[in-house]
Amino acid sequence: MLRAGNAALRQQVSALEDANDVMVRRIVELEKKSGRNSQNSSMAPSSDTGGESCKAEPYRVGRGHD
Repeated sequence: MLRAGNAALRQQVSALEDANDVMVRRIVELEKKSGRNSQNSSMAPSSDTGGESCKAEPYRVGRGHD
């Protein structure tokens, strides 16, 4: 009876280890994707989500056009 319980627990641990491996690979994939923007990939600039990836010309105050 105890051996049957051990076998079931070993199967469960194995299944959890497999699921963990899948999740770790997915996290790595998502972390790689999250660093992409139009500056370092073939994505369109309109797909950028703010931050430093959008480099607009700053508004200049000072000398006018003579």
